[in-house]
Amino acid sequence: MSPKLKIGLLFIGHFIAQVVVTLMEFGQDLRLSPTATAYLSLFFAEAGLFGIWGALGPARPTWRFATMLMGLLYLAVLNAVAETTGHDIGNFVFLLIALPTFAIVVAVILTRLRYGRRRLCLASPGYTKSLSESFQFSLRHLFVFTTVVAIVSALGRFVKAHVVGDSVGWNVVFLTAIVGIIIPAFIVVELAVIWAAMGIGRPVRRLPVVLPVSFVLGLVPPLFLEQAGWRRYLFWSAMIGLQATITAASLLVVRSCGWRLVRGEPDGTQEASP
Repeated sequence: MSPKLKIGLLFIGHFIAQVVVTLMEFGQDLRLSPTATAYLSLFFAEAGLFGIWGALGPARPTWRFATMLMGLLYLAVLNAVAETTGHDIGNFVFLLIALPTFAIVVAVILTRLRYGRRRLCLASPGYTKSLSESFQFSLRHLFVFTTVVAIVSALGRFVKAHVVGDSVGWNVVFLTAIVGIIIPAFIVVELAVIWAAMGIGRPVRRLPVVLPVSFVLGLVPPLFLEQAGWRRYLFWSAMIGLQATITAASLLVVRSCGWRLVRGEPDGTQEASP
């Protein structure tokens, strides 16, 4: 199967899945349900993939970022159709803030790595020169991040219980949680999945570590919520873990076409060999 056909089928698969989960969510209030888990996981996976394309795609930067913004607008329209019809404005506002922030921050981080000293880039299929992998971090970084976020979330619960008493104040705390806790959790999972699926090392050794850690990291956001029951912990763990799984599966399709994430040439690109 040709690389173009693989990518085309991947795109069609994402499009069909997006339409299906949107129709399942249409007019429903499905908080903490399996359908809502699949819906939110796919939305964040799509946003993350748009961010990766915006930073690492082979097209011109202006075209890449324009495509990323159009993709985010497409997700916003689907979100509006599904959530506002069901009168679930909370989910709509959450996704309206979280999705573009997540995608843009991922794109900015990867763009900085691409055009900075690291010269991170995707190696073209057939590239025969010696390759090195500059995008490295350890599990210790993941666990340190988890610990920091857990401390911040605990402070947030304390502020909610002892400082904030009205709904307006709680809305401010909730927005802070989105920016300071939830989005960073998605970002660190996204970067770990990129490293595991697209690096020079074998994914079969990396993904069995990264994916379970993503499910564990999903337990962190509910710590911010006062009196979060086991269903809420299960919901967040499944959502972040499933988002990582969808992203990994999509990147493995790209990997099968011959692309690898490596240290680039001085101009920040890799040229295919003759």
